Amino acid sequence: MTHGRNRNTLWLKRPKLLVLVATAIMGVFILTACAADLESKESADDAKESPLVSIGVDSAGEVSDEIQYSTAAAVGDAMYSLFDSGVSMDVGLWISRDGDYNTYMTDSRWYAERFVVLISDYTWSETNMPGTTPSDFRITVSSADGSAAFTFWQGGDAETVQYTSDGETQYWLVTPAGLAEAIRNEYDNLDIDSSRIAFEETGTAEDVAEVFVKDIYADLRLGLAPGGMYSITDYKVVNWGVGEVNDDQTAILGWFDYAVIPEDYNSIGIWAGNTVEGTGDYEGWLVMSREFVLQKQSDGHWHCIGLGTGGYGLPED
Repeated sequence: MTHGRNRNTLWLKRPKLLVLVATAIMGVFILTACAADLESKESADDAKESPLVSIGVDSAGEVSDEIQYSTAAAVGDAMYSLFDSGVSMDVGLWISRDGDYNTYMTDSRWYAERFVVLISDYTWSETNMPGTTPSDFRITVSSADGSAAFTFWQGGDAETVQYTSDGETQYWLVTPAGLAEAIRNEYDNLDIDSSRIAFEETGTAEDVAEVFVKDIYADLRLGLAPGGMYSITDYKVVNWGVGEVNDDQTAILGWFDYAVIPEDYNSIGIWAGNTVEGTGDYEGWLVMSREFVLQKQSDGHWHCIGLGTGGYGLPED
């Protein structure tokens, strides 16, 4: 090693004034950099202590577009984490005049992705407490273990969103109004999901199909939470039939026309598909057609494995 021989020569040289000045400047620079790095680390630690990244302001005291984007992204990341922590999440509804309605578990990450898309369309302003405008409803999206949850309150020009994680809570006012309604629409899609249908019937294929269209599906539609985009007040079967049955009588392809009186005639959910205005005995009603596929599974129940405007076939054996 040559370091030992060179060390004495270096220390015996008298440093020049220019070298001393440069060394002093370098020392100040290093101290400043270390202080900035320490402050950056402390800020990062503070951010980690909060359940989400807080909204900041620019030099003019305004929330910048860049900060808004990063805030919505942070909220979106929290939504993804909420789902991914248990590979599922629960979506529940509370209505002011009725209280709690159904809560649905979904293991489809599509819903988390959909909520993130909706979140990104709004402006977020952090606040210390929820808004005071009365809400007609609220939607709660919670993790599988209940340790994290978002609550979306409907009502007011700025709607309240609450996020709770491991006992810590944050609130935002979200503008313009409409995020809670958009989240509610996705709840309504879970509420009307026909894949949850399972029932017992021991008769012929025609008996099974008749029970399905006149009783089982009627119960689903009339049992939807009020105020939703698919909600109705009455239901009637206009016509129905069986198209195909497999050889062992465990799968049925059928169709039916039915009429409903919707809560809201202008709802986008009611008009989706092949809906038309009723005439004659069904004047004032809305009439639509659907195909369905029922399958008797190993639990002995008939399950609805397909329901839509058309294009279905019997399941392959």
